[in-house]
Amino acid sequence: MSQSRKKSLIGRAKASQEETNARVDSCMVTIKSLRDLAEKEASLVQNALRDMVDNLIDPGYTLELTKCIHRSGNRNIEEYIKRNTDILLNEHATVVRQNIIQKMKDQIRLMNEEMNYDAKKLGEDISNFFEFIQSSYMSASDSFKKVTEIAKKNYGKVEQIAETEDKLFALKNELQELERQMLECLMCSEFLKKLNPKRHVSDEFLIRKEFLKSFGPTYNDEQREELQKEVLEELLTNLESVKPVVVNTVSATEVMKIIGRLKESNLSLVHNSSINKGSSQLETIELVTAKNHMDEELSAWDEKIKDTEKELQVIKELHEKLKNQIKNLEEEDIERHKESQEMELKKLAEIYKLCTGSDVQVNDPLLMKAAIDHAIQAIFIEMNTFPRKRVKELIKILEAEKKLRERKAEEVLRAQRATERLNKALKPVMKKEKRQAPKN
Repeated sequence: MSQSRKKSLIGRAKASQEETNARVDSCMVTIKSLRDLAEKEASLVQNALRDMVDNLIDPGYTLELTKCIHRSGNRNIEEYIKRNTDILLNEHATVVRQNIIQKMKDQIRLMNEEMNYDAKKLGEDISNFFEFIQSSYMSASDSFKKVTEIAKKNYGKVEQIAETEDKLFALKNELQELERQMLECLMCSEFLKKLNPKRHVSDEFLIRKEFLKSFGPTYNDEQREELQKEVLEELLTNLESVKPVVVNTVSATEVMKIIGRLKESNLSLVHNSSINKGSSQLETIELVTAKNHMDEELSAWDEKIKDTEKELQVIKELHEKLKNQIKNLEEEDIERHKESQEMELKKLAEIYKLCTGSDVQVNDPLLMKAAIDHAIQAIFIEMNTFPRKRVKELIKILEAEKKLRERKAEEVLRAQRATERLNKALKPVMKKEKRQAPKN
């Protein structure tokens, strides 16, 4: 039920309560005025009796005095008793109504306290829920920013790796070209040695025979590469670099020397290429280490991303749980309100039956309240106009009915006790009969 509906019902209940309070106040005023009159009359009678005792006044005179006190000859003791009975009945009715009003006030107060407590609790839960969502959103946004920054850094590192790989590939191609040129030079030098072996007898470096055979079909690629590398290493360790020579001034007899010098210069180039190769190897090692480090960082960030995804999943589950709790609280609030409304309707129906005496079911609380107010007004009017004899007769009838009910209840209790005694007395007899039945 909405808050506006609750407020309207509470307003109506307060209005009806104020009306009943006003009526009770008017009744109390009338009762107070009647009590004042009775006290005045009693005080006058007591003063008259005191004067009679103190001054030995004639009883006839006191009787005349009391008659004068009442201001009219028609008033007598019966009217006084009637007025006192009316006062007592009005007092009893007001006490009953005050008790009913107090109970209704207590119920309304308890309902208001429960509603305020539930509203406060619901507000606290909602505020905590929104704070939790905000904190989770901030943490998720921070983690997303970190992931994007790491992805950018990784992308830059990947670009650097690609550039270094391109450089390494170019260096490898240059190295292969230099090795090919060096091998050609070696073949040329060997060919020149065969043409003029006397000129090259004193050379310190001699190429192995397997070097020339490696270019044939008997050697595979791996053996050829290994042998060529060994020969190149021997050249680098045994030969020295030579100065360049002008080719135009060289005679035919000095061709072998020029070829040897060219060979040695080519060997120096091979040496430089080997140095570059060593530096490229160092670069490749650094690249491999950097790549491994990046892979480790990426795996660590992947784990962090998985952890954040798990945290987000947990947050979503908590979000769903809080939604379900809020929904359950709202349903419980609605059920409590329905139960309290049903209890109020039941109590109103009971009061309606007591006041009107009809068995007709009325579901509208406003109609029941109006009927109850009308019945109470009728009771007030009837109490003011009802004759004293009729009141006594009704009181006697009620007392007789009460006594009859008490007697009936006592008779029922006696009958129950008698049946219990008979059952206790018949139990052993029934047991004996059951025992004797199978024997016969």
